[in-house]
Amino acid sequence: MRFRIIYLYIFKRFCINLAMCLVSSLVLYIVVDYVGNIRKFSEVSLLTVARYYLFQVPFIVNLIFSIAMLLASMFTMGMLAKNSEITAMRAAGISIFSITRPIVYLAIVCTLCNIAFNETLMPRINQARQRMYTVFVKKQELTNEISRRNFFYIGKKNVIFHFKGSYDAVRKRGDDVEIEFYRAGRLWTRVSCRILAWENKAWTAVDGTVRTFFDDSLSTEYFSRLTVFPAAIEARPEEILKERKQPDEMNFVELKDYIDSMKRTGEDPMKIESLRADLHFKVSLPFITIIVVMFGVSLTVKVGKNGVARVFGVGLLVGFVYYFFMKLGLGFGKSGALHPVIGAWLGNIIFFPLSAGYFFRVSKLE
Repeated sequence: MRFRIIYLYIFKRFCINLAMCLVSSLVLYIVVDYVGNIRKFSEVSLLTVARYYLFQVPFIVNLIFSIAMLLASMFTMGMLAKNSEITAMRAAGISIFSITRPIVYLAIVCTLCNIAFNETLMPRINQARQRMYTVFVKKQELTNEISRRNFFYIGKKNVIFHFKGSYDAVRKRGDDVEIEFYRAGRLWTRVSCRILAWENKAWTAVDGTVRTFFDDSLSTEYFSRLTVFPAAIEARPEEILKERKQPDEMNFVELKDYIDSMKRTGEDPMKIESLRADLHFKVSLPFITIIVVMFGVSLTVKVGKNGVARVFGVGLLVGFVYYFFMKLGLGFGKSGALHPVIGAWLGNIIFFPLSAGYFFRVSKLE
């Protein structure tokens, strides 16, 4: 019961400080952003500007959440130290680990919630936010890639499409197409056609040939309409030319599928590696919250009530250095200088052992 009352007290103080940090940071961000874009908003109604920033709120909160958690944890422990409440708790036999763990546990819960939010609502919000900015602020039309010429699409089960002419994603039709079927790494059959169209939930080839390759011979058959292919074709029309989106407009599964689709269409390998770094960064980024909170509470408790103000500067500096290494690693991963996974996790790889080690060392202090 004693611990429960103390945990609720710390939890309440922390939530109040977190709300204050989020609201103040949010207001500051919106004011600075509005002043910086005031010319762009000069021809936009006040209602549209308000709607735009309403869509911005989840994006901004997600952006500043880790720093807000760091500040809230340091404010909470700092006030407890300043009022000698930590000293009183330790005199009552409560360990530092027991004092700090409610905030660390809350940071873990917030991280999991952040991951869930980023995988469900955040991509849709980002997409709506970006479209609103494009249409209502920049006064531009939305454009999607609905056709493409002369490209390859690598399908499933060793099937390769070569769209020599154009492919129209709206009409679900390609002109001058070759479909190659491979067996044991060897070209087995090639279907060449003037038109490849999606009809009645299946592909239909019009006016072409089917060439079957043997060890020492070749057979050719002509057709005017082909609906049964030498092997099953599992590729669907929407997979061949997907809508182009930014990484923050897709969740982990959607971005992974998008990368796989780009591989099958023969996109630039560097572009694919860049998106792979973004993919793994989606997972690594939320863990900043746990790491900076462990460091923040440890640093504040270690200093005690003397020098709390100075500690805030150190904590913020470490937080921004940490974020810098996260972005640096992401840049290296996107450029190919590091493996995409290592680049995306570079900041966590460096700071997690340091933060966790410091936290457990401080927790053992008598």
